[in-house]
Amino acid sequence: MAFKAIGNSFKNLLTASRVYKIPDYQRDFSWDRSNYMVFLQDIISQLIAEQNDDDDNISVSFKSQPYYMGNMIFLGSDTDEEVDVVDGQQRITVTTILLAVIRDLFIEISTKVSVAKDYSDTIQSDYLVKKVDGSNVRKLKTTSSYPYFTKTIQDANSSYADSPNTLEEDYLKECYDDLKKNLSQKSILKNFSKYFDENKNSDEKYVNENYVNFLKAIRDQLLASEVVEIFVNDKGQAYKIFESINSKGKPLSQVDLIKNDVFSNLVSTTSLTNDGPEGWQKVLDVVSEYQGSINDFFVNYWKATYPEDSVSGATLYKKYLNRFGDINDRSEYLALLDNLLESVKIYYFVTKPNRADFSRQEKKPQYIGLDAINKLGITQIKSLLLTLYTKKETMKLNNDKLNDVINKIANYQLALFGTDSHIRSNLFTSPYKITSIAIKKAKNQSDVFSALYELIDIFKKNINEQVFIDSFTKLTFLKSSARKGLNSFPASYALHQISSSMNSEHNLNDDSITIEHIIDEKNQNEHVARIGNLSILEKNIHDEINRNGIDTYSDKKAYYSNSFSIMIDNLVKEYSDFNLGNIDSRGKKLAKYYYDNCLG
Repeated sequence: MAFKAIGNSFKNLLTASRVYKIPDYQRDFSWDRSNYMVFLQDIISQLIAEQNDDDDNISVSFKSQPYYMGNMIFLGSDTDEEVDVVDGQQRITVTTILLAVIRDLFIEISTKVSVAKDYSDTIQSDYLVKKVDGSNVRKLKTTSSYPYFTKTIQDANSSYADSPNTLEEDYLKECYDDLKKNLSQKSILKNFSKYFDENKNSDEKYVNENYVNFLKAIRDQLLASEVVEIFVNDKGQAYKIFESINSKGKPLSQVDLIKNDVFSNLVSTTSLTNDGPEGWQKVLDVVSEYQGSINDFFVNYWKATYPEDSVSGATLYKKYLNRFGDINDRSEYLALLDNLLESVKIYYFVTKPNRADFSRQEKKPQYIGLDAINKLGITQIKSLLLTLYTKKETMKLNNDKLNDVINKIANYQLALFGTDSHIRSNLFTSPYKITSIAIKKAKNQSDVFSALYELIDIFKKNINEQVFIDSFTKLTFLKSSARKGLNSFPASYALHQISSSMNSEHNLNDDSITIEHIIDEKNQNEHVARIGNLSILEKNIHDEINRNGIDTYSDKKAYYSNSFSIMIDNLVKEYSDFNLGNIDSRGKKLAKYYYDNCLG
């Protein structure tokens, strides 16, 4: 690979005639406080302070020293007027922000220390902008955060008042504000008091001049820091360098690497346009809408689309290269972006189901099942659900069968992972993969449902009836815990499923029922929270019991007789009296019913 490497200082890098462009295919600025504060501390820690003997002058002066800031890789020649930043985007962006912060602090104190105005002008005219034919050209050129970055950070004395409206702009503002706060005079006096003579702290002129001197020292140390500039003319070779990590910041994630490769392959050789950023942003907008993770989505997308690849978070980029590494056809990458957009919508449809999307009564069981799977925190099955509902987009699946299979899967997920039966989730990695492959290859809906029922058979074979019953009886529900968001969901879901099965002839509306503690919750015995002490009851009856202060089983039975709940009816018929000793035995009966009817 042909390239040119030049050892240089950051000062020479910024005073060179060229402009540094952050191209579309680069990831957004993403350094958080832990990154840029380490960067600032590294710069300040290099300063060497020297005491002056002349009390009429500033008592402390500073010397900078060599500090290596790493490699920076640029697409283009060192003689070009503009080059793309391939590696080093985060560092050059933070350097620009830090210089802008020091410039603005100089401006603020220039009424007290006149030389600060000259220092500010030097930063602006030498390191942040350059004059080209009478016009100001910013040394760092961005597209994703334009005009926010230019107007609020690069330009001095800007009146631009727009608030950040993207995540990247939030990061930029946070970085600027945080650095400025940490370099304020108050902060410097507090944290670097060793550079200020305590006997002169009441001398405003001394403090102001020493503060300006300290800011100038930070600026000079920053500019004196060393980098190795690597210029690469070959676009294809330059993009491959993305596989390396940034030497002074966050490593590129697997998805970052994929995005960069997709964008690079979408740069047209006959046009200045790049279709990648707009398509990618549409995907990110959906992820952001659901407060999701692009990395989690992408792994599940790959598992759903290419289940045979057996991908993991660590191997995602490798699997991507295996499929796309030798493709040069732009249409393939455009198709990938289109597919990602369709898939991300389906992904959140099934992993963060919205009740409004299942408003038709015949689709309600799917909502209940999908909601349960996600509330139970089952992550491995997400890619399978994406595969299934992607297939549903192209193959009209029978709604009743889909209701049944989603209901069964949810019920088994509770039995396997919602109780303390200690079944390892990785036992199902291979079955999920095999099922996804079968669904992808299915020629008709019979093939789809056969694959799903084979998976359900595997679930069943991994459940020991007695172990399940013993663990089921330990499920608990307390209204106080449920209101705080604590995990009372498994018991609640199990009760609703049992009630729905029992009341098939008179289906109780979920909005009209609640969970009843047979022995009142205020009883402090730990068994009161267990599922054997719980039942489904209409809310109006439950509320009437509470209004009348009824708290004993014998008194509640008169109210229970008005209920349509078969669970309540069975309770009253079976127990003339109900006490703490009955809780676990009744819990086992509920467990047996769930096993026979909800898993049957």
